[in-house]
Amino acid sequence: NAYGEGHNVFSLYDTAGELSLPDYKRWGADLLAKYKGLSVLIEYQISWAGIPSKLYADENRQVALRPGQISSFLSLGSGWNFQCGYFIKGWGIDLRQQYIKPEFGVSDNYTSEIRSTSLCGSHHSKDGSFRIQLSHELNQFDAHRMARTECMLQMRF
Repeated sequence: NAYGEGHNVFSLYDTAGELSLPDYKRWGADLLAKYKGLSVLIEYQISWAGIPSKLYADENRQVALRPGQISSFLSLGSGWNFQCGYFIKGWGIDLRQQYIKPEFGVSDNYTSEIRSTSLCGSHHSKDGSFRIQLSHELNQFDAHRMARTECMLQMRF
């Protein structure tokens, strides 16, 4: 679905009319380094799908899947995430940069690429029962820019 949470909401069929799925693969790597209050996280993910034979989008086999159309059913492409943070005496600050590029470029479900930068400040109580966090995020996709600011309050009883 439009929010990326649609599980089992599409069906593909082979030439015999039997349900068939593409060969979905995903690979990822991450590196986390910490030293005293400083932390750095670098992540990379890539996903792709191979089509084992001719697939159809309908049970009657009237609409054949076009090359690249599989990206309208699955999230395919690559992405980077870089985070750097510093935490001292209950106070923390984090900076995050993300870049996502779809495998097939612009389609019905994707923009050409997405870039995101966020800055977050937080305070934690000494006993860990209270946390307040303020973050500001700037997203850029195609020619659009969207900013979002959030404040989160977390309490443990």
